[in-house]
Amino acid sequence: MSNVTRQKKLSNLPGERWKKIETPRPTLKMEYYVSNKGRIKSKSKIDGSEHHLSPTPDKKQYLKSSIKLEGGSYGLYVHMQVAKYWAKKPKDKNATKFIHKDLNRLNNSSDNIVWVKDEEWKEYIRARAVKFGFKPHRKGGKPKLTEAKVIKIKEHLVKGKMPKSKIAAKFDVSHTQINRIESGENWGHVKVPGFIANSNKMKSDTKKKAAAKKTTAKKATAKKATAKKAAPKKATAKKVTAKKTVAKKAAPKKAAPKKATAKKVTAKKTVAKKAAPKKAVAKKAAPKKATAKKVTAKKTEAKKAAPKKASAKKATAKKTVAKKAAPKKAAKKTTARKKK
Repeated sequence: MSNVTRQKKLSNLPGERWKKIETPRPTLKMEYYVSNKGRIKSKSKIDGSEHHLSPTPDKKQYLKSSIKLEGGSYGLYVHMQVAKYWAKKPKDKNATKFIHKDLNRLNNSSDNIVWVKDEEWKEYIRARAVKFGFKPHRKGGKPKLTEAKVIKIKEHLVKGKMPKSKIAAKFDVSHTQINRIESGENWGHVKVPGFIANSNKMKSDTKKKAAAKKTTAKKATAKKATAKKAAPKKATAKKVTAKKTVAKKAAPKKAAPKKATAKKVTAKKTVAKKAAPKKAVAKKAAPKKATAKKVTAKKTEAKKAAPKKASAKKATAKKTVAKKAAPKKAAKKTTARKKK
């Protein structure tokens, strides 16, 4: 944009009017306008200077300009902007596409762009193909074969020296395409001296295909018949399993009272188990009380027996004292005897 010469005010064409374009994202320094004559200009937000954009045609000959918006560039198609802001709005809601009336996509005047339905748009595509010599191709893009190539292919088929597989590889087509050219199904309008379309072979091929379809159909019907025969067995097996499931569901209902009584028995057992320890504790406590009584009785007996033991001890003590005193008396007697 630095090399672009901008003007304060651009000169308009006779009857040219402008409308501001609403972009999908905010613009940076410029605002963009489209005219009813199919031109686009930019207007500076800073000084208001103007400049005509120079759109270039894409592969389909639609004029396109690249403008800068926040987040990156954006492709602005001229015919779309003219259709949106200047072409007459269709009353029919089904008219969702727009075409160039004169089939020239470089002429984007508002008078040349019209809103149409899908059927009209298809007719427009066919008309353009006829006018500019476009050849429809099943896979899209340009067709691989031309009339000149088809002539050479047919010449090879007339000579019969080169196998079909090599012919297909040479012209970068499929073996099926060569067969169709040979049978006259494809490119039948291209005439070559000595070449006669082998329509009989094509008929035989179609017969073979039809026979193959019939055989596959017969096999399918046979499979269905076997499946139907096997179906009753499956049905009976399903019925048996259904009966078993019903029996299983019914069995718990009959056994329910037993379970209830079993629960009552277990409840009684748990109550008995809880009560049993208390009795055992009582039994254990009873011997303790009996032993306590025995101990007290022994103590009383011991207390009663204690005086007897004390008197016995005193007696033994007296005896021991008497024994100790006896020798002394004997000694005194001996001394007395000596003195005499």
